[in-house]
Amino acid sequence: RLCAGARARARAPSRACVPPHTLCGETQGEGGAMVASQGPAPKPLRILQLKEGSIEVELIPENLDEVSSNLRAAGCVVVSIVSVMGGYRTGKSFLLDLMMRYLRRRVVRQEEEERVAAEAAAKAK
Repeated sequence: RLCAGARARARAPSRACVPPHTLCGETQGEGGAMVASQGPAPKPLRILQLKEGSIEVELIPENLDEVSSNLRAAGCVVVSIVSVMGGYRTGKSFLLDLMMRYLRRRVVRQEEEERVAAEAAAKAK
């Protein structure tokens, strides 16, 4: 289930920066409601870098540990990090846009299912 900030970002234009769910500036409050966090503002964090003089990449363990601790603190169970690399005009943006369209559609479908279930539950009472 996505927080309100993640849902709003899922509906954002495809060129919008979409930070990870755990950096959305919201935390789960009483009753499962998402509330604004009083912590530091979200920021991008590089977890990979190119090795100098090579075409290989390496992880930045300190930053990966920070992401991991933020995810644990937010109570996240499953997270996927997607990285796309390639030469100029080779379809990187197309692939990421396609994935974002899929995720946006999935959010809309989930909201619709929740609405229908709530209406059915209200009728059953």
